[in-house]
Amino acid sequence: MKRWKKVVLWGLAVVIVLLVGTVVTLVQLLDHNEGFRRRILAKVENSVRESTGARLEVRDFNLRLSNLSLDLYNVVVHGTEQDPNKPLLGVDHLQVGLTIDSLLNRKWHVRDIIVDHPVARMSVNKAGENNLPKPEKKSTSSSNTNVFDLAIRELRLNSGEIYYNDQKTPVEADLHDFKVNANFDPAQNKYSGDLSYSAGKVVYGKYAPVEH
Repeated sequence: MKRWKKVVLWGLAVVIVLLVGTVVTLVQLLDHNEGFRRRILAKVENSVRESTGARLEVRDFNLRLSNLSLDLYNVVVHGTEQDPNKPLLGVDHLQVGLTIDSLLNRKWHVRDIIVDHPVARMSVNKAGENNLPKPEKKSTSSSNTNVFDLAIRELRLNSGEIYYNDQKTPVEADLHDFKVNANFDPAQNKYSGDLSYSAGKVVYGKYAPVEH
């Protein structure tokens, strides 16, 4: 049971890291529509590395203004893994939808995020060290760093795979009203935060679908 909990928690952590990159990407696109594609991607990849410590790679993207949605293709997130051919996370396709609540007040929310074929690879050695990314330490302060604060109306994972020390486990999920916030404490070198959702359906390994 303890190992099962670790796999689930680290799997969620991997997804969260990807969501951070996705939201930052979308905001950058809306605020810098005069830039070129590669220049925009370079800015986003740099922003993700500064805020989370993860190295983000995106092959291409497509922005649809008709319904305010963004498609990302061949997304790769590197943590602290030793083998670059086994990244922390790889995603074939990711779709993000936004809804504008108020143009005057610039208020919006994430309508949905659909992740197709995410492959997460997590490893933990005998010393308890893992391959999750670690934000860069700021010399000006030793206090906690707010990594992300995010709310999503619907989050869906399709045909996912989690590798825990090279042991494969399939996973799928459909979660509503997904909310997460996380902080990183450089003094203790660890993450902390809160995660919640409602009306969830999760398929994990050989377990039957769990609706809760």
